[in-house]
Amino acid sequence: MRWVTLTWVSMLHLNRSELDLALAAEQRTHQIFQTPDTVLRMAALLNGLDRTEDARVLIEAQRRNWPNIDPGHFAEVTMPRRCHEAADAEPTLQLYRDLARDADPG
Repeated sequence: MRWVTLTWVSMLHLNRSELDLALAAEQRTHQIFQTPDTVLRMAALLNGLDRTEDARVLIEAQRRNWPNIDPGHFAEVTMPRRCHEAADAEPTLQLYRDLARDADPG
């Protein structure tokens, strides 16, 4: 339950463009459990905070568990599908596109 709550807190901060607060919540989720979604959200936050190398290291470390993790696919397919009804999804979508462009070591 704590992981779910922290995940939603992170997403709420992300939706408000509060990247520092979103990252703090996301880091706490990673202490409990990691999924491709949470890893890519954390990487996008790191990249958005000009910590591109940290984002690269995180993605590359996760490739041991998820060899097909693909920030580009996530940015261009997954996130637009999830956000298609959101009123102001563009800042969040751009964060993921920036991650795919800047930090994808693959």
